[in-house]
Amino acid sequence: MGPWTNVANQWFGHKLPTIGACRAHHIVITPSEPVSAHALFVNYRSKDGNDNPEVYPRPDGTVYICGRTDYEPLPEHAGLVEPNSESLNFLHRVGANISSTLEGSKLETGHACYLPLPENNVPAIGLIPNYHGKLYIAAGHSCWGILNAPATGKNLAELIVHGNSAIDLSPFDPAKFI
Repeated sequence: MGPWTNVANQWFGHKLPTIGACRAHHIVITPSEPVSAHALFVNYRSKDGNDNPEVYPRPDGTVYICGRTDYEPLPEHAGLVEPNSESLNFLHRVGANISSTLEGSKLETGHACYLPLPENNVPAIGLIPNYHGKLYIAAGHSCWGILNAPATGKNLAELIVHGNSAIDLSPFDPAKFI
């Protein structure tokens, strides 16, 4: 559910950890000439503002650039997520400014997504306390959700089946966030 985790409060009639959201933007561009396969993690400052864009060349010759977040309110569902065109244009300018090879690149597409942000920047993983049955949660991984999903799923499954997991999940205990 990611940034929409708070909707589950209505389903269960029980308080769950609060998961906020920020909107992140990304573009795909086609450079005028091939680029090296090196990813860039940039601390970028300009008159347009500060940002930490990431640049990822792809095997098909395109380049993926992400960054430029904002706190536009979360829409009702993911199908309603719309990017901010100025943020997409900003990322395109960043590409041109950090690499002459990306200058004049063709903007292929641009999108936005919402990242789930827990209040304390720590995901909630485990059993929800004081619920009339057993209710488990794994939410709030921010941009690391896809990377951490296998380990989170494995340890949450162990917790559900065996009552404990291979690692100490106490730092992620949902009771700390409610």
